[in-house]
Amino acid sequence: MTKQLQFLNNDSKEEAEYLTKNSIILKKLPNSSRLLCSTRIISDTMYTTFRFHFLEGSLADPAGQEGIHHLTEHLINKTIHTMATENDVSLNADTTFYKVSSHASGFSHPQVIGYGIWPMLPILREVLEDPLKHISNLKEVVESEKKVVLAEIAEYEASHYQQVYRIFRKLAFTPDNPMLNEPLGTEESVNSLQVSDIEKLASDLFTSQNLLIDCFIEGTSTITETMLTKIENLFTNFPGQKNTNRADSWKLLNKLNGEFTQGKIFKKDTALQTNLVSLFFSWECKFEPFSTSYFALQRLRNFLETEWFLLLRKHGLSYVSQINLIGSGDSVCFFTLTLTVSTKVYNDTLTDRVSILIQELFAGITDNVIQTICKKEHERQKAILLATADRHDWALRGLIRYGKIINADSIKKTYSTIQEKDFIYWKRLLLASKPVISIIGDLRNL
Repeated sequence: MTKQLQFLNNDSKEEAEYLTKNSIILKKLPNSSRLLCSTRIISDTMYTTFRFHFLEGSLADPAGQEGIHHLTEHLINKTIHTMATENDVSLNADTTFYKVSSHASGFSHPQVIGYGIWPMLPILREVLEDPLKHISNLKEVVESEKKVVLAEIAEYEASHYQQVYRIFRKLAFTPDNPMLNEPLGTEESVNSLQVSDIEKLASDLFTSQNLLIDCFIEGTSTITETMLTKIENLFTNFPGQKNTNRADSWKLLNKLNGEFTQGKIFKKDTALQTNLVSLFFSWECKFEPFSTSYFALQRLRNFLETEWFLLLRKHGLSYVSQINLIGSGDSVCFFTLTLTVSTKVYNDTLTDRVSILIQELFAGITDNVIQTICKKEHERQKAILLATADRHDWALRGLIRYGKIINADSIKKTYSTIQEKDFIYWKRLLLASKPVISIIGDLRNL
């Protein structure tokens, strides 16, 4: 049995000890919002970064309304940019599969409360409760932002690399796998969105049950005490709604297409006249989530990536070379380890040539090489000092994805348990399995 990553359950004694020891503050407000706060004690900087995460993202886009979370995110900070600029506060927002977030970063001197992040907090609180209410010409603004999103989609559609990964995902995953979702949406779905659709989504999205306030402070403990009091006063009465719509479709993230089996060959045309063709050589890799085996595969991937780039460059084959682990990393894991070649010179012999290079690549992973990788990994873990920001980010990742803290010390310890046999296991598995070969690109002349 491989060693797995340790999670810390909410409200447990162990979690409380971990948080206290590492000066991480996690509070659940009376309205079910959560507040995660960490402080890097430093004397020459007084700066605070806020990330207000609403834990529902593009995975929850309704059928026919793909891209609605992304479009809504475009509207969050529309009315407060001028005030942010006057206070040297940086604003931005983003959408992922799991969340829609608003970010604000600025100075937080405890004795200069009329400047920086301080005067922005009550404004952000008011805006986040109902971002659309503060946009006087909402219909015109929505139509304007649609054009921005449509331009992003057009750029995406014209990209060879975006299209080959879209087709590859369709080959590798089942139709209900959220990895096939288009967070930007499609031209048709975005054009179909009405103001009423966005208003309905906003009423479900911007609620206390969905809200995770992420606060990272650089400065003094005085700033932290003052900031926490202010945040609690501002957000304790942030409105909630009993029926939230948080999606749980990420449970499907690891579902592979049944036809995507070892040894198969797929050819797909992107219909883009770019003269570019990408080859994917993929292996299905099953393992326990966040286990020693998982981290060993990550480390092996990093080594292979460098060697693969040098090998392709030596033979003049590739404009882009990379190795991806495509999958989820939580629940049951089926990852595809993928070697990629992108080239403007494709013929029927190229696949065989690349296959020979792959054998050469794996042959280069000798026992001595494995010993070196393992030794370097152990030395690396001894040299790593987990910073406040590292612990904070792991805690945040756990709260967003799993609703519980990830123990950063456990991450470090799990990496340290990697042994030579873990690398040997993956080398033998990859050598023994015929890859799935996907040939995707401009195939007009084939």
